[in-house]
Amino acid sequence: MKKLLVSLLAVAVVGFGVAAQAGTLSNALNNAANNVSKKEAAVSKAKSDAQAKQAKAKADAQARQKANQQTLQKKKDALNTLFGTK
Repeated sequence: MKKLLVSLLAVAVVGFGVAAQAGTLSNALNNAANNVSKKEAAVSKAKSDAQAKQAKAKADAQARQKANQQTLQKKKDALNTLFGTK
């Protein structure tokens, strides 16, 4: 997170330098703030996407585990029936 903030500050400084040459100080600050906001939005979206992907992977793993347990139970039941232990 610290590296991200440093990167965002660097982008803001570069954006600030470019914008300061093109217009007033107010425009430069607005452009820098917009750049930081865009980066923050991108980070938030990436975090949200990662959480959604993780939740889907967890649900898939649970579904596979349940299917495996059901298969194992069917095999146990079949063996018990075959050997007459049920």
